[in-house]
Amino acid sequence: MAYQAWVTNAQTVLRRQQQEQARQEHAGQLPTGGPSQEVEPAEGPEEAVAGRSHMVQRVLSTAQFLWVLGQALVDGLTRWLQEFTRHHSTMSDVLRAERYVLTQELLQVSPPRHHALPCSA
Repeated sequence: MAYQAWVTNAQTVLRRQQQEQARQEHAGQLPTGGPSQEVEPAEGPEEAVAGRSHMVQRVLSTAQFLWVLGQALVDGLTRWLQEFTRHHSTMSDVLRAERYVLTQELLQVSPPRHHALPCSA
């Protein structure tokens, strides 16, 4: 689950990057007087807001990934604990049954008689 979130996020970022590169290439091919002229993007308030928005999006994406990773770890730990307790419970039941059988066998054996033992007097 965490791996899928990470891969999906990386794929989304790569897709966006490819789209931006395609837009830039397309914008560079527009007739602006020649291929040697390049338009320098002016860094204005819109780009500053976009930069902050991008950073906030990255932080939120990282937080979401960490949340999914934490959920996957908790799910794995829960499954392991359930399996461990199931094994412990089964082992406890087997030992309890063996103790019962041994107790019944000991009770069925008659106690030794004291007068049957040879006396050396």
